[in-house]
Amino acid sequence: MLPSASRAALGAGVLVLAGLPAAAHAAVDCAAAPTHEIGQVQGSGDTTPLVGQQVTVSGVVVGDLPGLSGFALQDPDGDGDEATSDGVFVFSPVDVVLGDTVTVTGEAQEFGGQTQVSARTDVAVCAEGADLPDAAVLDLPAGDPTRERLEGMLVEPADVLTVSDVFDLVSFGELTLSEGGVLVQPTEVARPGPPAQAVAAYDARRRLLLDDGLSARVSPRTRPYLSPETPVRVGDEVRFAEPVVLGQGFGSYRLQPADGTAEGVFAPQDTRPGAPDDVGGDLRIGAFNVLNYFLTRSGPDARGARTDAEFEEQAAKVVAAIDGLDADVVGLLEIEDTDSTGYRPGDADRALADLVDRLRQRTGEQWAYVPMPAELYGVDRDAIRNAIVYRADVVTPVGDPVGLVDETVWGNAREPIAQTFARDGEAVTVVANHFKSKGSGDAATGDNADSGDGQGAWNGDRVRQARSLAAFVERLSATDPDVVVLGDLNAYSQEDPVRALRDAGLTELGERFDPGRYSYVFDGRSGSLDHALATPSLTAQVTGLAHWNVNAVESAAYQYDGDPALYAPDPYRSSDHDPLVLGVDLGGLGGVGGAAGAPGPGPVGGAAGGGC
Repeated sequence: MLPSASRAALGAGVLVLAGLPAAAHAAVDCAAAPTHEIGQVQGSGDTTPLVGQQVTVSGVVVGDLPGLSGFALQDPDGDGDEATSDGVFVFSPVDVVLGDTVTVTGEAQEFGGQTQVSARTDVAVCAEGADLPDAAVLDLPAGDPTRERLEGMLVEPADVLTVSDVFDLVSFGELTLSEGGVLVQPTEVARPGPPAQAVAAYDARRRLLLDDGLSARVSPRTRPYLSPETPVRVGDEVRFAEPVVLGQGFGSYRLQPADGTAEGVFAPQDTRPGAPDDVGGDLRIGAFNVLNYFLTRSGPDARGARTDAEFEEQAAKVVAAIDGLDADVVGLLEIEDTDSTGYRPGDADRALADLVDRLRQRTGEQWAYVPMPAELYGVDRDAIRNAIVYRADVVTPVGDPVGLVDETVWGNAREPIAQTFARDGEAVTVVANHFKSKGSGDAATGDNADSGDGQGAWNGDRVRQARSLAAFVERLSATDPDVVVLGDLNAYSQEDPVRALRDAGLTELGERFDPGRYSYVFDGRSGSLDHALATPSLTAQVTGLAHWNVNAVESAAYQYDGDPALYAPDPYRSSDHDPLVLGVDLGGLGGVGGAAGAPGPGPVGGAAGGGC
């Protein structure tokens, strides 16, 4: 009986057999005549027509893949039928090298969607050093039937492929690639429902995985490609320096390195931006989700850093990112509410104060923070909060901060916080926001249940939060017309919550000033969950906006809890969201007065509509 198989082949769709003798060549020899062409084994459909039958085939090794327990074998002459592939995966522990001419006998099978010949040790190496056949052109976009005709063969993409996701690099050694630029969230570019579903269907034809030639899982410390000087980032263009073979496994077609190793498959590069694009203006306002900046430690289940040492590394990156953003006012998200967590009862601002102290130490500038609005201490708040920090040597807060109190709407999210700032006699009001996430959908009911239209769970609540925020902005702008709404709305640009804010008269500044750039990457697609929307008066004075792509496009291996060999106290992978920054021309802003003048905006009640 064969030894037990190891189900580690997450990257290839093959089983790993332990303990088989690597040198046995007993049951087949080079004199054996092939019973079938490889193309006959593959057939013209998505599965072999010979499943379960014993076959003998010959060809040239075009993929030496011991890490996947086998090799790719290709008929160099082909069978003349364009509907069938001339390559096949051979499941065997026998040692072969690229260019070997090989005859194998085994059972024709399907495994993980891939046709294979399970030859085990029935492999004969008949000659060495054969020229590899020319790579077949893989022209994306392409559906499964087109890809199936090239399965097991050397291929060469017809177009430059772009990295669309690096998430699985630290677990399966995989990169998601795409033709025609990065894959974008369907509801970022199309309305939910059929329009977004059409985008998703088309993008599936553009998508292709690049695997690492190994069946074993990897970790942030053992993943391929990355070094301190050569990150692989979403948006990078990949040009192959070595041959690759097209395989299939676990529902996805994937390229495997022909020599079985990830090293050298494509040329390393460094596309990291040193600073955000210039946005102009006299005043710069930013937004940044800081990925659970927590002073509280609770060990392995900690929401933020698990140890003090981890926190120091996290803080160094966050501070470097805020400094590099070069903003005068920054709305922050996902920072600990130290009153809600019990870290400092009665004081929600301890984590915020810690961050500001570190900013002062790094920059020598007069950073300060807006305190938690008094009225928000009276509601049951989340463990994370919204916050605003600012340079006190550049702007001056006018009046008290304002919190939006309406727990019928905000009970499952983070209450918005607003503050008016003045500079040189001009005023602007900044509102920091963080809507309900798309996750935890099992508890969602009614219009919060995931309808399958692409907006995820809790969309109903996000729409209600958007409408509440729009009413809040209307009250604020009655006395200060220059208002900007910043933050993580947990909604992509064509989804209902963002549309509700547009319908209320706000302009989405990212679409206007930085189109085609995004703040977040999820499930292999880019999109903007983080937004900046402005009133008409302020929009007229905006000089630019830039997404600073330093986080979402990077591997988590560079994060504070990733690979220590890759860690640096720099902005790169300081969070999972990219910060954004906008420029404002002060000359066009309204003068200090009303909401920007004493006594400033007061608490805003929810349903009661207490005003500014």
